[in-house]
Amino acid sequence: RATSNICTASALMASTSTGTNFSFKNVQGYLRLRLCAVIPEDYESAVQSVTLTSTKALSGTAAITFGTDGIPTAEIKENAGNSLTVDLKTPQRLATKASGNYVELYVPVVPMTFGADEITLTINFEEGAPFSKKNGKAITIARREVTGMMLEIGADEGFTGDIESADEASEVST
Repeated sequence: RATSNICTASALMASTSTGTNFSFKNVQGYLRLRLCAVIPEDYESAVQSVTLTSTKALSGTAAITFGTDGIPTAEIKENAGNSLTVDLKTPQRLATKASGNYVELYVPVVPMTFGADEITLTINFEEGAPFSKKNGKAITIARREVTGMMLEIGADEGFTGDIESADEASEVST
């Protein structure tokens, strides 16, 4: 069973009103990262943090607008940063993909599409050198949805596994 870590960043919500009725909507999507290792014994130190770096802005001050359909969109306008780091409260050991015991993280992200090689995921261990890989294919983070990615440390290719389509992704409430 996966050990889940939800990024402590606040979920970005926006509201509209008609008179005294308010409607709150999620603005973000979520990136679910599952980490495992081909040979866990090669990584004797536990995962302490994960850094997501991109060619696109991942943090900063966002401008939120509402379409005529009432759906919010966000665009990072100021103080843009190209990386997010998630610190695990308790460092966790890696297991094999077959075991299903992933280190699992949920990271809120402003909806956008990342092309191949536009994201670098760096795994920082308690001891030893970090491990980095780029995404091997395009990834779309959609509002209200969880997009899953797998990183098998020690594999030759980039991120592997399931990048869920919008139809397959787990949906987050409005």
